[in-house]
Amino acid sequence: MNDGPYPGRFLVASSGYILYTESGAGTKLGITASGGQPYVISNPNLKLFLRGTGLYAGVMSMVASEIAATEPNSFPITCSLSPNKFLSCRAGDGFVDFAMCGPYLYLGRPSFIEQQPSCTKVTISVRL
Repeated sequence: MNDGPYPGRFLVASSGYILYTESGAGTKLGITASGGQPYVISNPNLKLFLRGTGLYAGVMSMVASEIAATEPNSFPITCSLSPNKFLSCRAGDGFVDFAMCGPYLYLGRPSFIEQQPSCTKVTISVRL
């Protein structure tokens, strides 16, 4: 992660949720250079979805597509890397901002941080 209170921390999947960690210990995530839906490197069937989505945000989670398809408030997340290796993601209609709420990573609408002052907007850079 690049800014906010978590610089230099790693993002991993743990129990399906995307969390930050200081050590990088956890399930490693992958994304192709051309972009697309991030996945678990050791099990590419598990992909990144926005789940439990409300009006302003949803939690980012790794889940099999067939399970996500049964959830009414679940959207696939697609991501791309900028030339300077910053990650941008989007899901549904306007969910584009990363926010850390406790240890969990959310994807929200631009107004999400205003609605949740206990969360912190973050940017994410990728080390190759």
